Amino acid sequence: MGERIASSAIATRARPRLVVAVITLVVLAAGSVVSAPPAVAAAVPGVSSVAPTAGPVAGGTVVTVNGSNLSGATAVKFGTVAGTALTPVSASQLKVTAPAHVAGVVDVRVTTPGGTSPIVTGDRYTFVAVPGVSSVAPNAGPVAGGMVVTVNGSNLSGATAVKFGTVAGTALTPVSASQLKVTAPAHVAGVVDVRVTTPGGTSPIVTADRYTYIQNIHCGAITSNTTWTAAVIHQISCGVTIKSGATLTVAAGTIVKAAPSAAVTVNAGGHLVIAGTSARRVFLTSLSDDSVGGDTNKDGHGTVPGAGDFVVSVQPGGSMAMDHGDFRFGTLRAGATNASVSVSVVVT
Repeated sequence: MGERIASSAIATRARPRLVVAVITLVVLAAGSVVSAPPAVAAAVPGVSSVAPTAGPVAGGTVVTVNGSNLSGATAVKFGTVAGTALTPVSASQLKVTAPAHVAGVVDVRVTTPGGTSPIVTGDRYTFVAVPGVSSVAPNAGPVAGGMVVTVNGSNLSGATAVKFGTVAGTALTPVSASQLKVTAPAHVAGVVDVRVTTPGGTSPIVTADRYTYIQNIHCGAITSNTTWTAAVIHQISCGVTIKSGATLTVAAGTIVKAAPSAAVTVNAGGHLVIAGTSARRVFLTSLSDDSVGGDTNKDGHGTVPGAGDFVVSVQPGGSMAMDHGDFRFGTLRAGATNASVSVSVVVT
């Protein structure tokens, strides 16, 4: 019995496993060379677009380059000048900072281990010169804004904004590389610099870009009773319309000057009252008339007044009354044929 137990115990012991490893040996003859698998050549990069497509000649613009096979980029050149701060984003995009460069159009080309991207239309980038302002005309306007200002200068193409001080003008209209037009915004009285912004930067401040907001320059509609006094010389810059229910009274001793053909229009139901006295007459005259109130337009007597510079147009249903007033270089238009208007002029 004891021997059976011993035999059974022996039978149940784990038998060792036999592991067979097969090793293949390659024996080369003396002088033989083992060739490595052929390397896969890196694909040539390509540029499909750059954004933005323009920037200042001073450089510094961060440009996003889109394309293909851009991984591993080692250089990005703008023409022949390398950009800086190259930042990979993905195999199809990277960012780079444009270098300083002379004004003009260049190709943005990416270099990787696969080569350099070929020149295509989509890789073009324009270095733009800084704009400059040489003059603004007119160089003054009402605090209410609304004056269309012509800005002359250089490198004005592509203008994206024109600011009067810190306030942006509206209705920006390009004319040429040396001229644009813009409507002045409302602004408090005082002198501001008119500065133009393009992809090339913002024009530097110069004396010639100054524009003056004046409280007594008038342009636009008069919708409520208003009195102009002799405290200042009043200038009409772009036309004044007296609306129905409103009366414009020009007080004794007041001087009003108008830019050529800047009419005062009296609508139906509107009233214009020139309230001069024998001792203090009211003068309605041309902005170029330096004999009254001096050189108001600050042109150094460079312009002379002409017939029709100051136009008053009284529409049917409107009225005008003038007492002790001098109407110089003017034209009075009273309504239309068979229209009923009231024009009363006291000759003294």
